[in-house]
Amino acid sequence: MHIDLLGGTGPVRLRLRVLFGVTDDVPTLSVGLVGPAWILERRYRVTHPSGIPVFERFFRSVASIKIDKNDVRRFRQFVDEQIDDIAIAGRNSAKWNGRDVIVAQDLPMTKGIQERMREFDKLEEAEEIRELLRQVVRQPPADVTFAEDTEQLLPELFGGLSIALARSFRVVDTTVSNPSTEHWNRVFTLFRLVL
Repeated sequence: MHIDLLGGTGPVRLRLRVLFGVTDDVPTLSVGLVGPAWILERRYRVTHPSGIPVFERFFRSVASIKIDKNDVRRFRQFVDEQIDDIAIAGRNSAKWNGRDVIVAQDLPMTKGIQERMREFDKLEEAEEIRELLRQVVRQPPADVTFAEDTEQLLPELFGGLSIALARSFRVVDTTVSNPSTEHWNRVFTLFRLVL
């Protein structure tokens, strides 16, 4: 979200920024207005990731995998990291093409991720997940600016990555039904090798 304010030297563009983190094993949420530097900030402790039942249904639906709230935390953190990495690659592509704003073509999305994004759009849980993502607006790294249509693509990218991640458990272990920490680590390693 952008807020334009009149400053002493003209309009000043500020962004509402929401960041997630973990402090002492407790998730935290930091909200603030961003200009050249954080000018207003408020931190909240998050007792649990939102939408645990939605993501549990989602994993059962797309991969027949049973996950719990700790898995949801792991999953959300990893997918957010991947989206940040894709955003940074998009920023670099935009700069190479002489632009400051990232358009959809700048994002390095493979054919497989694009297919998973289309699958996500057809899922029963898709709208619930989009709504959760709207409630907990997640902004990209500070030096990344998305075009409006690209920003609207992010929930679909989240969904596509999520389907690919969920189905990767069956690639790593065809018999898994409730992934262990070792399964999660293997899947994360696999993703980091390819994305």
